[in-house]
Amino acid sequence: MKISNIGIEAFKGKYVYLAPSKKLGIDTELLNKENTQAKRAAKFGVDVPVYQDARDNEGNVLRTQYETIGDPADPKNNPISKKHLKNLFKNLYYLDKAGIYHNDLGPSHIFFSENGGVEIDCFRYSFNFTKKTNGKLTGNNGSIRIPDFIMPSNKNILEEQFIGNYVSKMANNEKDIFIKNYLRECSHYHQKRADMLTDRGFLPSDKTVKYETLQGTVFQNPSRDIIKYTEEKLNFLAGKRAAFTEWDEGNGACGHPVDPMMRFNAIGMHLDCIMATLDLRNKTADLAQSVDSKEKEYFEFELENINMLLKNLYDDTKGMGEWNFKDNINDIYLAGEEELQTFLDLYSEINFDKPTWQTKEDIEIVKKYYANLAYDWNIFCESDWEEMQEEKQKEKF
Repeated sequence: MKISNIGIEAFKGKYVYLAPSKKLGIDTELLNKENTQAKRAAKFGVDVPVYQDARDNEGNVLRTQYETIGDPADPKNNPISKKHLKNLFKNLYYLDKAGIYHNDLGPSHIFFSENGGVEIDCFRYSFNFTKKTNGKLTGNNGSIRIPDFIMPSNKNILEEQFIGNYVSKMANNEKDIFIKNYLRECSHYHQKRADMLTDRGFLPSDKTVKYETLQGTVFQNPSRDIIKYTEEKLNFLAGKRAAFTEWDEGNGACGHPVDPMMRFNAIGMHLDCIMATLDLRNKTADLAQSVDSKEKEYFEFELENINMLLKNLYDDTKGMGEWNFKDNINDIYLAGEEELQTFLDLYSEINFDKPTWQTKEDIEIVKKYYANLAYDWNIFCESDWEEMQEEKQKEKF
């Protein structure tokens, strides 16, 4: 439940958020974690809302309530200012320093106040990690899948879950100014991260430190190439997030009913993301030929990132697509073993070493095949599936 003032000026809201465990499907373990991680974050300097918890006799959290004087940001009604950006990156840096990977930095979990302050909540899906000088991560639950040379960054979560979508809603004539200011604050953030790594024993020559230092340099006074590339990357991330949300909500996340058609549609959206990643990779490879030595090196690093992103998207999409053929938990059966094998055979034809246009043709074949299977399921199976779900609901009562 959300209690808020209505009809107020920008960034003058006062919100009280309640998270009842039953209503939102959030169990006691996650609510306990929410409380513990919020305290840990605050200890390291992260600005968090005021938390109050209802507990049982054993001290377990039954419900979390937190209060903030801020509002969620919106490009038209509540635009993010330079001061907001400064405080936002301050909080991200302290999260990184604490070794907390937030994992849920969406627009509903960051609050911007009238005076430029920023507060972050919802730590229930976060986890703690450390990165050692040998490049290995400890405490990682598998959510962080990045090249070894990267120090995990909450900025990456922010861009995918929030900033990409925020920028996509802005007028074209506003984007360049916002991105330029955004990158300049990124510059300070990455410079501090480079210092933090050297304090922890990383050598200035290590790729981990070098990548942070490069970003600190090229974002300080970003060129036109850097700004336009960042805009393209943010647009891509907004699309990637939309595809994940389609899958996540179709899979029953956050109280949504399981929706097979959303899950089927998510596969097509993810395949579109793979094609968009190929375009971004081509753009990055071109920019890696820059005459500016620092920018050239930066885009070479970015190319490594995108190649890993491509691999992760490929693996994830295959896994999600395969799961839809036989999900015993939710009684979703897209098709039989023969159709599944055809899907896997077609999918295996996707090869990133081919010319981009050929790879895209292979992806389109997979998309068409999967869409036809989903269409047939919708025609012949959806009503039966819905009846089955209704019967399950009756059994609960």
